[in-house]
Amino acid sequence: MENKLNKISFRISNLPFLIKNNKLYIKKNNRYIKFVIKNVIIKTNKEGIDLYFNSILWDKSNFNKVILEFSNLLRGFSKGFSVILKFNGVGYRILSNNLFLKFKIGLNKPALVKIPKGIKVNVLNRTTFCIIGEDLKKTQNFVHKIRNIRKLDVYKAKGIQYSNEIIKLKTVRKVL
Repeated sequence: MENKLNKISFRISNLPFLIKNNKLYIKKNNRYIKFVIKNVIIKTNKEGIDLYFNSILWDKSNFNKVILEFSNLLRGFSKGFSVILKFNGVGYRILSNNLFLKFKIGLNKPALVKIPKGIKVNVLNRTTFCIIGEDLKKTQNFVHKIRNIRKLDVYKAKGIQYSNEIIKLKTVRKVL
């Protein structure tokens, strides 16, 4: 049985990177992030990098997870991940400073949420805000945490929702 190396190429045009001892270092905001994949050879090419892997050592599903995580890392560093959320409801508001988000969403006192490192929140207006992060998992977890503060009501369409989310309202049954 032959030991064949498979190749996957990634274009990295706008990110400065460095390869040392089969470890990839990507530079952003004067800091380097290290990315290591075991049993993979990392080499440079004209447009970016090539990953060489042995198909015997990697099963396909495991390698697909690693490649997806790696491509998410590259996309997060080059463009970032952003989610726009909005409030539906009378009197629902958001206030922000650099450390905390303050939600006025119909509870007896405002809900405070700490903004994690690596995530920026831009308040677009009183009821709409944008969450921007470099790490996909961290950004998704923060959005999920915010949406759980006031889940969307399917009868009145009140709560926190994605800006492009379509809500199908349920009809209320009336008792005669």
